[in-house]
Amino acid sequence: MTDDTIWKPTAACLLATVLLCPFSSFAERLTALSPSTTGHAWNPALSRDINTSQSQSLTRTPDVPKEQPSTETTPVDIVVLGNEYKVPRNYIVTMFNWNATVQKDGLPTLRVTFPDFQPLNPHTRACLLSTASIRPPGCMSIDFRLTGYLSRNLHKAAAKLTKVIKHSRDSNGIKDGPYDYKYEEIPISATASYRTYFKPAGNTLSFFNCFVADAPTKGRAVTSRCTKQLLTSRGAGVEYSFNLDMIKDIDAIDTGLSTLADTFVIKGEAP
Repeated sequence: MTDDTIWKPTAACLLATVLLCPFSSFAERLTALSPSTTGHAWNPALSRDINTSQSQSLTRTPDVPKEQPSTETTPVDIVVLGNEYKVPRNYIVTMFNWNATVQKDGLPTLRVTFPDFQPLNPHTRACLLSTASIRPPGCMSIDFRLTGYLSRNLHKAAAKLTKVIKHSRDSNGIKDGPYDYKYEEIPISATASYRTYFKPAGNTLSFFNCFVADAPTKGRAVTSRCTKQLLTSRGAGVEYSFNLDMIKDIDAIDTGLSTLADTFVIKGEAP
């Protein structure tokens, strides 16, 4: 057999899988990868290493923060309405953009236990991340947000509420609530209403708003969702939510969240 009659594989064929090349025998497949055709000796161990490395590179996940609550304490910067905060990540349960170094596009939700105001850690995980139906006995948590531009708004709201209260007293529109609170009620349906609860607090009023839906059938609990805003001594704006059955704890919640929020303030507003 002369050299002209021997078929030699082309470079394109060598780049393809050996099994796909038009060789007539297994021996010719090995010849194609011999030093005479490739310039390198075939090494089975090296081939396995290359395949393993390629497989790992395809399955490796990038090192980016997970988009979920974490026990990490890396500080997260939050900028909102002129206020600036630095918050350890394990206080945060929702964020608009988990990978952003500064949170500007949405208000992160923070969550702590009550009454000790602890963030997510191995001891509080079951309480803070479980649904209400499977939480451990005695577990209570509070969700809150850090905001800004509250000073003027709170003063205006208190002044407006004072006028409403005076007018309502004349028409007997004020109702007595629990724990020294009174409230004004605005019905929105036969079983639901908006309520503003208030009581004197020094030279101003302590007040919060609730949506309350009465139980449609006997034996079922009343549904309520309340929101309160605070301005701390260092100018932090705090907005937190709670159920109406926690009204007895509001003073303790105010104190605990105010003290905690002050530790996050980098730049606050004047009270």
